[in-house]
Amino acid sequence: MTHTPQRGLTAHEKRFIEQLRITLRDLPPGRRKVLLAAAEQNVAERPRTAGWEELVGQLGQPEEYAAELRSDLENLGPGVLDRARRQQRTNRRIVAALIALLVAAAGLGLWRWQTWQAGFTANTSAVCVDSAYHDGCDQTGVVSRSNPFGDVAEVVCTPGTEVTVVNGIVSTTPVTITGVDVGLPEGAGSIFRLDKVEPWPMRQLQPGLRGNPAPGAWPMTIGPNTGETLLSFHFTLQCPPWMSAGHSTTLLDFHVHYHAWGKDRITTMPFQQALQITGRNSN
Repeated sequence: MTHTPQRGLTAHEKRFIEQLRITLRDLPPGRRKVLLAAAEQNVAERPRTAGWEELVGQLGQPEEYAAELRSDLENLGPGVLDRARRQQRTNRRIVAALIALLVAAAGLGLWRWQTWQAGFTANTSAVCVDSAYHDGCDQTGVVSRSNPFGDVAEVVCTPGTEVTVVNGIVSTTPVTITGVDVGLPEGAGSIFRLDKVEPWPMRQLQPGLRGNPAPGAWPMTIGPNTGETLLSFHFTLQCPPWMSAGHSTTLLDFHVHYHAWGKDRITTMPFQQALQITGRNSN
């Protein structure tokens, strides 16, 4: 129990207590506090001394008085100081381990937040020529081929031909898509022009995937409860003169820009049906 001093301490008495605090700094905080309170009460119950010399003449130097306090504490039980020091070291190790664990958990959480990607899937795909998917997909001139990238839909390049590539997209978690673009192969910029990418929510479509009043617009929030959204990529083929029958380019993937968990993100998705644009025979 801590007793309230009977009088305020003088400046040299406060200095004495402070020297004791420094000398006893190796003790656990709780035990140091008890010893300092007892010392302060002892000093306060004595008549005021004229100065430092008189005070240390009565109590001894702070180091000597601290040794007496330690002895009194040791008399409470053999090894009590050693046990207190061991407990203090153990407590410090526990606190350090907890801090390290919290720092590691925070770092892992930040890494997970930074690198998190939505789970996108797709079920629908098509390649249409000079027609829109929702109005009836004309696949005249679209030929199934195989190239080093796998199975593709081939279209022979004729200037001015409009090609629509449709790829469905579904997200397993709610995300807001802010835009979609195409990863252009090297040199493909002069072969075709990407006019626009429109989202068509499947839930708006009538049976047979026809009759949409209008496409959606970016940004668009999709998720597991919104069903599949059709991404309609509109291309115009430009077919430069140098593009001969032996030349072709293949569109393999597209980029989805979206916002989720407070951060703008981007992911790359493959076209379910890759598009190969092939130069036509000059003959």
